[in-house]
Amino acid sequence: MNDKTKGKTCKAVRAGKNIDKMSSKILLRIAAIIMLLHGLVLAFGVIWNYHNSDIYENADFILGASLCGILLALLLGTLLWALSCMTNKSAVKLLWIVATATVLLGIIEIIFFFPYVACIIPGVLAFIALFKLN
Repeated sequence: MNDKTKGKTCKAVRAGKNIDKMSSKILLRIAAIIMLLHGLVLAFGVIWNYHNSDIYENADFILGASLCGILLALLLGTLLWALSCMTNKSAVKLLWIVATATVLLGIIEIIFFFPYVACIIPGVLAFIALFKLN
């Protein structure tokens, strides 16, 4: 192999590596958008139910717990978006935590609230992106 071929091979390998990182970036951005939309839908539902329902004895407690859930969904969405721009080792370590928290939140939602997979999908996408980065 001459120097020109060697250089092209290295560029091709780097281009392939960039494609893998770009796809993980896209996966994380899709996960972030789903989580942010989930937080906004939760906010709309909480506000709608709080003002249109008198069936709850502890409406303020339920409102407070719901607002915490909304904040968590928005925080996870924002973290997923921020992590999509990073590829260093500390970002990968943080992505493990965020992906696990997102999947666990989705499991809790399925068990206790409704069979809606809005948090499972971003968690799975985050884990796929994580394995692409490794």
